[in-house]
Amino acid sequence: MDTRSRQALSEQLVRSCHAPLPQFTRRRVAGRHHFPGKATAVLGARRAGKTTFLHQVRAERIAAGARQGRMPYISFEDERIADLDGAALGFLTEEYARVAPSGADASPAVWCFDEIQLIPGWERFVRRLLDEGESEVFVSGSSAQMLSLEVATSLRGRGWSVLMHPFGFDEALRHAGLTVPDPVGGTVVQERLALEREFRNWLMAGGFPEAQGLDMASRAQLLRDHVDVAILRDVVERHDVRNVAGLRWLVRHLLGNAGALFSVEKFHRALEVAGSRHRPGHGASTARLS
Repeated sequence: MDTRSRQALSEQLVRSCHAPLPQFTRRRVAGRHHFPGKATAVLGARRAGKTTFLHQVRAERIAAGARQGRMPYISFEDERIADLDGAALGFLTEEYARVAPSGADASPAVWCFDEIQLIPGWERFVRRLLDEGESEVFVSGSSAQMLSLEVATSLRGRGWSVLMHPFGFDEALRHAGLTVPDPVGGTVVQERLALEREFRNWLMAGGFPEAQGLDMASRAQLLRDHVDVAILRDVVERHDVRNVAGLRWLVRHLLGNAGALFSVEKFHRALEVAGSRHRPGHGASTARLS
């Protein structure tokens, strides 16, 4: 491992032990999000809040009495560590022993690894941490390279998957600084009308955290970008799709006709017609369809 990578990892370790945790809206996760002896893999759509959930885990442990120095957090999206492989990750435990705050308690370290799928061979390192029995491990990763079945296979039964969805209505209300009256049926007329208005806003905006509170044009652009990234990275890269324009057309058609019947044969004919219009000699080239 080169000096630049070592410095980047050391900086992240020190920062995670001392810097204030970011502000976040608490997420609601069904079921348990930790299982003894297993690494928790936080999975879900891009920009749905997986990183936030890792910080939520850290905050909950600290609130329960754990020291922040026992909650190391590493983001592997740091470009300075882009060339690492799993064999180099052992440096983290050595460096953590050096930089961890003095006087830290003897409780297991709770490692939070964000976007760890970017490091080839990460699974062996995580399994070693679990085998040593001195750590709890939480990892997050893109759906393009980390699916529940693959996590279970790569960790050889040592993985516990938690699926992160975009905001539900109650989470969107909390994000906006509002609360759901309890019980809803007993609210006064003004409160109920306000709640219905917020519900309509949530239906229009969707649940992606970044889309909350945006104007309509900005929100539409943001959500189109989310779809584009999901197509290009979670589908095209994973399945080696060659007809990207056709895939975009399919996604646009399905999103624009939610709940309607879909005929593969009719769609294929429409795609052929559209393709003929964009061949050389017909006045256009393949265009961005999203």
